[in-house]
Amino acid sequence: HMAGASVWFFNRDITPDSGALVWAAKNMVNPVLGGLAVAGLFGACLSTASTQILTIALSITRDLYEKGNFKDRSEKKLLFVARSAIVIVGIIAMLLSLGNSKYIVNIGNFGASVFAVAFFPALFLGLFWKKMTREGALYSMLVGFAVDILLHLGGVLAGSSWGNAAYLPLGIHLAIWAFFAAMITAIVTSLYTRPSSELDAIFIKVNTPDHGAVVKTSDRSMRRVS
Repeated sequence: HMAGASVWFFNRDITPDSGALVWAAKNMVNPVLGGLAVAGLFGACLSTASTQILTIALSITRDLYEKGNFKDRSEKKLLFVARSAIVIVGIIAMLLSLGNSKYIVNIGNFGASVFAVAFFPALFLGLFWKKMTREGALYSMLVGFAVDILLHLGGVLAGSSWGNAAYLPLGIHLAIWAFFAAMITAIVTSLYTRPSSELDAIFIKVNTPDHGAVVKTSDRSMRRVS
């Protein structure tokens, strides 16, 4: 997103805006490097598509089927459900893209931006900031998601396309604004709330993997001294 947004400093008339990186590869660098960049871009697209399809299939298998009231929940049955979900989701995606590939691009971009603004700030701060609280994570996810949707809708209301950041200052991508909103919300909310003892224990366990061994060693030393 940041690389695509930076291209707008050189050419604000790129249409569609999702082709910013392709335009840069063709017009701003050596043809050989540009070809490699485009190949890498296609590889990233394929990787992202396969990951999203697998994630949807896993969610259907684990969250809907395995936790549902189904009698046969063996590993063989779960594997069959997962493979069936992959085929069905793939067919739906193919049908949606027929005649309008930009529709799939918009869905993928929106899904990626939601993940970046709704989950990453809470996950990152939860792992590396001891003062992060449950309330901070919750409100961070809500604010990030809400700001992301509002900015997407703002583009449509401004007469642009869904997800177009041209109406925002400097053309910076919508997800970046929503990301900072989520981070600020998480930090401010956490400073006004207290982390639970459970979260403290998880934080210590994640950031000091040898914590348990140290405690046991200290206990043995104390017993020897006594």
